[in-house]
Amino acid sequence: MSRTDPRSVFTSDNLSAAEFVAEWLGQQGIEVELVTHMKESDGVGLTPFSDSLSTSHMELFVKNVDDVETAKELILENQESILQEAQKRDQTVPENIAVACEHCGETAIFPGEMQGTVQDCPHCGEYLDVPGGEDEFDWSVVDETLSEDELAENDADEQSDAWG
Repeated sequence: MSRTDPRSVFTSDNLSAAEFVAEWLGQQGIEVELVTHMKESDGVGLTPFSDSLSTSHMELFVKNVDDVETAKELILENQESILQEAQKRDQTVPENIAVACEHCGETAIFPGEMQGTVQDCPHCGEYLDVPGGEDEFDWSVVDETLSEDELAENDADEQSDAWG
């Protein structure tokens, strides 16, 4: 929750959960505003009003300060069912995903089941990353500064120079 604004009633790093809680509170007669906070990058944008602990997250603010306590009580009383519904929504596969090709600029439509995969652009044949899904590979271990061919050349050069 926000450390400075008493109207903050819900914080999450899950957009589906935040949207669901906002919708649910609206159905209870409480108007809220959903605000997205972006993670600060390398200290850029730090001000007296933000700090290095800032992370990307969504925050719900009650529009009428008189409704804050009611909103907090409702969320606490119904937290189990809210959590279950938010998780269910987060696991929903989209029907279709539109992807703009970086090479030709055309848009391709793929079924939701293809999220997180690499496909061929139907217009130009280039590779397209279909966003979404779970990527289990830890990309932080990949050194993208040299290609595999360049690495092999460097290894060969080092071995030939080792003797003189």
